[in-house]
Amino acid sequence: MHVLSVSSLAFVAPLVAALPSIQPRRGNSQRYDMPLTWTSFGFTTQMTLGTPPQSVTSFVDWTWNSQYILTTTCFGKDENKDECLLADQQYFNQSQSKTWVDVSSQYPSQTWNPNHFFFSLNLTVDYVQDIQTIGPSSAHVRLQSGDFRFKQGFVYPFSGVYGLSPVFAEQNNAAQSTYYQAYKQNQWPSPLIAFHYCYNGSVDTTKATCGGHDGIQTLGGFDPNRVKGGIEWYSIINFTAVNLEDFIYDPGFYDYWTVPLSSLSLGDEPQALNKSTGSAAVFDHASYGRGAALSDNAYLNLIKKAGATKIVMASPPNNGEQDFFEFDCARTASLPPIKYQFGKNKRYWEILPRNYVVDYKNGTCVLDIRTLGDEDFIIGNFGETFSKDKYVLMDFEKRRVGISDVKW
Repeated sequence: MHVLSVSSLAFVAPLVAALPSIQPRRGNSQRYDMPLTWTSFGFTTQMTLGTPPQSVTSFVDWTWNSQYILTTTCFGKDENKDECLLADQQYFNQSQSKTWVDVSSQYPSQTWNPNHFFFSLNLTVDYVQDIQTIGPSSAHVRLQSGDFRFKQGFVYPFSGVYGLSPVFAEQNNAAQSTYYQAYKQNQWPSPLIAFHYCYNGSVDTTKATCGGHDGIQTLGGFDPNRVKGGIEWYSIINFTAVNLEDFIYDPGFYDYWTVPLSSLSLGDEPQALNKSTGSAAVFDHASYGRGAALSDNAYLNLIKKAGATKIVMASPPNNGEQDFFEFDCARTASLPPIKYQFGKNKRYWEILPRNYVVDYKNGTCVLDIRTLGDEDFIIGNFGETFSKDKYVLMDFEKRRVGISDVKW
C-alpha cells in the first residue's frame, strides 16, 4: 500500500432494496488474466465503476482492504475537488453515476493517521456502493470513497486503489476486498488469485507470457501453464508486529497475506531470527515489496561478502530507509543466494544474486536489499524482487499463500 508520498457481505440483504433498479451485467464466471502496468508506485490496471461506467486506473495492492477511489469530495464537501486535487489528477465523478449509493448510515466514515497512503496526513474514507466491472465480472460492491483533507502535492498516475488483502472477519469489517465481494456473488469461479511477473531481464524478453504487459494478476483462479512443479501452500497468520515495524496505521490494520518465516540464510549460512517476536513475511508487490528482505545483521554479513562500500544515491533501487552499498560487479557471481523457509514446509525459496543486485552498467553494482526493524529478522516485504521466476497465489477462502517456480 503505502504507495503515496500519498475494511462483509452482511450488507447484501439490507442494501439491495435501496439500490437503483439498474443491475450489473451478469458475468459468466470466468477466470481473468488482468494486465498490469509497472509504475514507480507499483502495478496499475484498468476497470470501470458506476452507471454509466467511468474508466478508473487503479493501483493494485495486496495490502489494502477495499477499493479506494478519488472523488470530488474534499474537506467533507461533495463537488469540492478543486480545493484538494490538482487539475490533471484523474478522479471518479460520483454525481454522474446513477448507481452510487451512500451507505454511511450503516458503515460510518473512517480515518487513519498515521497511514501508508498519506503518512502523517489524514486518510479519510466514506463507505458507498456502486457497480464495479473488471473483465467478465460486474458486481454491486461496497467501496471507500476518498474524502481528501489536504491539498494534493503531485499528480498520482491512478484514481483508485484495488485492494486485495485477505478477509479475516467479514461480518464486522466495513471494508472488504471488492474481489472477494464479487466472488461471493458468484462473479468469479474461484477464491484464488495469482501473480506472474514479466520483469525486465527475465528469459521472456518479449513478455509473451504476460501478453506483452509487465505482469498478470489472475482473478478467479490461476494459470496451470505458469506452474512448474507443485504449489507449496502456507496458511496466513495475524502478526501484530506488522503495525509496529512495517505498515503503521492508527487505528491498527492487520489484514495481510502474512506467513511465518522459519529460516533465513545466505547460501548455507543460517541467519538469526528474532526470538522474542518471531519472524514473518508479508506479501506486497507494491513499491514496498522491492528489494530482497533481510535483517540488519544479515545485511551486514552480505555487505562483507560483497566487499561493498556505502554509496549515497539520488535514485536508489528501493524505498527502504537502510543504507545502500556498491561493489565490483565482477563479484556478483560469487555472492550467495538468499534462502527463505516459510511455516513448517521444508522447501527453500531463493533469490539469486542476479535478482538482488542492480548493475548500473558503469562497473558498479548495488545490493538491492530492504531491511525492517533492528538486528535479527522480525519482518520483511516479499514482492517484486522475491516474485522473480516464481508464481505467487492467494486463496481468499482457505486464507493461504501459494508459491511455485514459474514455467516460462
